[in-house]
Amino acid sequence: MRLYTLAVILLNLFNLPMLAQHSNQEAAVPGISRGSRKIKYVVKQLPQPDFSYLVAQQRPERIPVNIPESAIPVDFIDSIICGPEATDIITWSELGCRDLDGSIKNPEDIRAKRLIYQDAKRFKMVPERQSVLENLKGIQKEHNLTQAQLEQIFTSAGYTFEEGVEEFSRLKATQSAVGMRVGSRMSIPEKDIQAYYDAHPILQEANYVVKRVEFKYPAGRSRQAFRAQIDRARTNPERAAKFDWSIPFTVKPAELAQNRQFLTRMKNGQVSPPVAISDGVELFMMVEAHPECPVPLEQRREEITNILRPARFDQLMKEYKANLESAAVTIVCERPTKIADSLSATT
Repeated sequence: MRLYTLAVILLNLFNLPMLAQHSNQEAAVPGISRGSRKIKYVVKQLPQPDFSYLVAQQRPERIPVNIPESAIPVDFIDSIICGPEATDIITWSELGCRDLDGSIKNPEDIRAKRLIYQDAKRFKMVPERQSVLENLKGIQKEHNLTQAQLEQIFTSAGYTFEEGVEEFSRLKATQSAVGMRVGSRMSIPEKDIQAYYDAHPILQEANYVVKRVEFKYPAGRSRQAFRAQIDRARTNPERAAKFDWSIPFTVKPAELAQNRQFLTRMKNGQVSPPVAISDGVELFMMVEAHPECPVPLEQRREEITNILRPARFDQLMKEYKANLESAAVTIVCERPTKIADSLSATT
């Protein structure tokens, strides 16, 4: 009964013109001239069947299907994917299954994946059954799954074990095809990286490497006179070099007190004027100043590449799918209400 139903559906889908009309035409045969009295051979030529009505100007074409009242619905053809080298039929029951990752399928994604799968078959990327089973055993071992638990995963997605193996094989094949067609072109052009860098600058916070020295007020001496002496000494490079400077350390503007903000304006090698402290004065020498500036491109290259990669992948996938669709014909079948209601009641 199932075969009968499928035959009825296909006959309604492909109601091709009958090829019974033959025409007798004289055809030239090599070696025989038309003007001679030699026998003229008559070759019966069949007219070429007209498939133009199957090719829609706007894909996918929707072709209504008339199902006899006596037909018992078993499944329904959602769409037919006619690729350059293969034809696939997608049934309505397939749309009710989930992907192996648990996500819900939609017709457009299934049709696109089926075209990619055809491309994978073209380049012999479909793994052997034994290889698929070994991959599944590896997954079982990695996640500590029993055979029954693996089968339950397939069942939850709407597959029998064999259908799950087939779906997993299809998944691996499509991944290989995408890797070849898209993954090999995933390098981000330098102009795109530079454009993103220029449009999204990240400023590097200023920081300053300085040294410090402290002088205590001597007993019995004018503090003002002592500060003047230190001020004269710090302007003499030779004398300043002999000061007992600390190990260089790094400070940021936010870490400096208000009376130390002058450090942000000092130049490399410059020694600050004396700054009063509780029991003496202190000096600072600027070892190396790093003002606020954009983070160098080389430090951000990996980050920018990771940001641009998803958009690049989407663009290449869109081009890949468009190329596959341009070389194929997708026929989407209308769902008769009677069949749709009947199948909905059983799912």
